[in-house]
Amino acid sequence: MGAIAMGFKATVLIVASVMIVVMLSSLILAYLNPPRIVYFEVVPRTVKEGRTVTISVKVEGFFLRSVKARILNPDGSGVPIELKRVDDLYYGTWRAASPFEVYRVEVVASSLTTTITQMRYMKVVEDLGSQVIAVLIGLDDQLNAWRGSRDFFPVYIREVLLHAGISFETIGKSNLSSLIPYRILILPYNVSFTGSERERITEFVASGGALIGIGGASGLNAVFGVGEAEGVLEEGYVTVVNETHPITSNLDSSLHVVGRIPLYPLEGGCALAKVRGPSGEELDYPSIVLKRHLNGLAILIAPDLLSSIVNIQQGKPITEDGPWPVNDDILKTDDGILLNYTTDRETVLGHKVFLKPIADEEREIILKSILYASWDRGIPIPILWYWPGDVLAVALYSHDSDGGDELKARCLLSNMSALGVESTWCILPGEGYSSEFYSLLKEHGYEIALHYDALRHPWSETEFYSQYTAVSSETDVALVSNKNHYLRWEQWTEFYRWCERNGIQVDQTKGPSKVHNFGFLYGSSHPYFPIDDWEHQNRFLDVLEITLQDQEMWRSWPDREVLAVLNNFTYQAYKHYGVVHHLFHPAHIHRAYRVLNATVQFIRSLPGMRTWTSKQINDWERSRRGVSFEHLNLSERRLRFYISS
Repeated sequence: MGAIAMGFKATVLIVASVMIVVMLSSLILAYLNPPRIVYFEVVPRTVKEGRTVTISVKVEGFFLRSVKARILNPDGSGVPIELKRVDDLYYGTWRAASPFEVYRVEVVASSLTTTITQMRYMKVVEDLGSQVIAVLIGLDDQLNAWRGSRDFFPVYIREVLLHAGISFETIGKSNLSSLIPYRILILPYNVSFTGSERERITEFVASGGALIGIGGASGLNAVFGVGEAEGVLEEGYVTVVNETHPITSNLDSSLHVVGRIPLYPLEGGCALAKVRGPSGEELDYPSIVLKRHLNGLAILIAPDLLSSIVNIQQGKPITEDGPWPVNDDILKTDDGILLNYTTDRETVLGHKVFLKPIADEEREIILKSILYASWDRGIPIPILWYWPGDVLAVALYSHDSDGGDELKARCLLSNMSALGVESTWCILPGEGYSSEFYSLLKEHGYEIALHYDALRHPWSETEFYSQYTAVSSETDVALVSNKNHYLRWEQWTEFYRWCERNGIQVDQTKGPSKVHNFGFLYGSSHPYFPIDDWEHQNRFLDVLEITLQDQEMWRSWPDREVLAVLNNFTYQAYKHYGVVHHLFHPAHIHRAYRVLNATVQFIRSLPGMRTWTSKQINDWERSRRGVSFEHLNLSERRLRFYISS
């Protein structure tokens, strides 16, 4: 028995030793031969909403434990993808959602000792069927900008066109092999093309297409009628030289470009506008060039207007107090403006103001180029107008409850009711009104909004949500609008993210805190959706911004001067089919009511101008964005299409 036991123990030891050797050998092999992802493809890389993306992966290595994939959404959340193995390949599919976003496809392969991860990127675009306008965005160009910690603002062409009610299709460089369905091709930035890609675009123009370039010639200098760039400005101005041409007519602002301007000599093209330097000096370089071909048309907008529009509308990140006239040791929106106090303001009865909406005019240059190309080439395109019916422009009146004096608030409400104007009341936490007064506002169609106070309370999302909850509970209203008290602001876009997460759909904070900043200091009379920074993949933020033009810091001025300034703002918004926003505090109604009444009368003298609340503007713009023109079919200059809502 003892010998048998000894033999059994020896056998066990031998088997255990063999197992240990095998395991050690396996671990050594696994360590020396870690998993390798030898093939990883996402097809297509630019996909239309609702279409299927195929993910293919091949992994080599010893003792693989798992191969997993997931889609990472722009907000960082993940969606797992089921992978099926066929022979030596893993396959999975995903149905694309949320158009005009960039998604990451992540594959993770694990062995006994090692885990490796690889990423691929894809862009999802709207599926509106066939279109006559194509916008080219190179996904790799976008990714390279982010990898270099740079913003990629050419994607803002989407906001410009959607707000203008113009349908389009987003394409990548791979689509250049078949441009036949399109009649107008837009290059929203200075694109790097291969020689064969440039040839295809040249053939597109020669065969009757219209080409519009923004921010550079994209190596198609001869097509656009310009020579090689002889330099570049980081900032400058556009000076119109042909005031009668449809593209450059009725542009009377400074056209300050807060973006790069390549300097091309003119070689065969027709200059509609030229470049001025950052100090206003005239330069002999064109900024807008038109060149006709035998059958086609090319329009070059040399300045990077899309970056300029974003920079003017959103300003710079606010991390410190600005210079005169905004230096007051308080961080606020106008600490970040990028317009120039000397070149971009004009005088109205002795008062310097930002009179013209410069970013609006830069949008118009892009839009009028498209419309001119459409007219010139005989290409009808449908457009969804900015406003319903016969409305041409809108006025917004808002009132901040600072001080919480209900007697004055009732005086203002009585005045607004007599005028027949519904307005937006922004309630400051702790300085609001009685439940009876809130009931009156709701009963008569007035909007109740938040007036977030970060002047006496912390600038934080927690505090923002606390105040939102308090005012919502106090007023028994699901708040959708906000204006920050004292127009407080920090950083660049973090506040918009707070709004997204906490139920605010529209903000009114971008405006002047000082009388020297009155007007369109953010360049726009049109409501717009802002864009996030490169660290957040330049995604569009789901918060509509309605800028503010004035508040009653003019109380020491004669009424005649006040009305000249305020009514000029109204007229500029009317001229550009936008929104003018006047702020009247209940606390100042005793001094301001005559001016308020006179501004309403002026608005009513303008045919087609209406007064709406912030919520009404927001509801309309969002509903309008839900309408699209799909499956455009152009035959013998007759256009057929479907309207989807």
